[in-house]
Amino acid sequence: MIKIVFIADASSIHTKKWVDYFTSKNYRTYLITFSKKNITKCENIFILGNKKPNKYGNNFYYLKYIPQIISIIKKLEPTHINAHYSYSMGLLGFIAKYFFYKKINFSVVCHGDDILNPPYPLILKYINKLILIKADKIIAVSDEIFDKIKQLINHNKISDKIFVGQYGIEMEQLELKDLIKEKEIDLFSNRNFIKDSNWNDILFAINYFKNLKTIFIMPGIEKNINKLRTKYPFIRILPKISYAENISFLKKSRFYISATKSDGTSLSLLEAMYYGAIPIISNINANRSWILDGLNGFLFKDKKELVEKINKAMLLSPSEIIEMIKINRKIIQERANYSIQMERIEKFLFSN
Repeated sequence: MIKIVFIADASSIHTKKWVDYFTSKNYRTYLITFSKKNITKCENIFILGNKKPNKYGNNFYYLKYIPQIISIIKKLEPTHINAHYSYSMGLLGFIAKYFFYKKINFSVVCHGDDILNPPYPLILKYINKLILIKADKIIAVSDEIFDKIKQLINHNKISDKIFVGQYGIEMEQLELKDLIKEKEIDLFSNRNFIKDSNWNDILFAINYFKNLKTIFIMPGIEKNINKLRTKYPFIRILPKISYAENISFLKKSRFYISATKSDGTSLSLLEAMYYGAIPIISNINANRSWILDGLNGFLFKDKKELVEKINKAMLLSPSEIIEMIKINRKIIQERANYSIQMERIEKFLFSN
């Protein structure tokens, strides 16, 4: 019997999508986490520590739990360890495998900044390289991450152990008419309040569109939310919301904005495309894999060009908007169907 130990954040939607799939397929699943909140369907959970993880970094206290993780792995004797984010949970998974003397398969999922923009690049570059070399299988959620991994690991056969692709989104029975009905929100964004999200450029641009109904979800903004609400009274600014609320906002939005400087395959972008919110997003490699400027959304390089692209978006005719929505729906159905993508990942992980 295949027994999988996941080492990941139990409160993350990314973890939920992975763990729930394999749990539903009747694999014996276990979850080692530092999160007190578990949103997955996994019942065999090991919560480590009493400190809430900081998703923005500086979680060095993870390392002191290595003996406990090794003890859990030895007790469970799993056939597979699957860790999410290379230099953090991936490092813990790698060390646990090293101290487990029986054969065990180790895979790591690289989500974005763990490879593209690690906080301590000089140190973490070598940690990432070690982990990725030793991993039996690697999942890179975007082409850009795949290219970066190939730079880190200069080996002719490295492509054989890498799966490139995001897990996708679950398809709903939505008719086109449901996606093009009158929208309540003009501009919507939901990125974390961190430097990489480049909120300054978005806020600069929005000053030119005070007449539009704009909603920004900014997880991590709690300490500064009142200051921003005072400075931008024409924007509805909210802290973290539930996943269901986020989807509800996307369905009601005409356009989705993201200014990230680096990214994997953004789940929010895929959801925006699927639910009929036309993307206006930063011109980076990860986004160019999904959006062709002017065809099914808009790409911008800086804050001034963001203003231009919002202007262009507002001038789209109803027929142009419908055509963009059709294109995006087709792309998601073909390239990001959750059940199909996870079946591919399952086959990749458990093939020889």
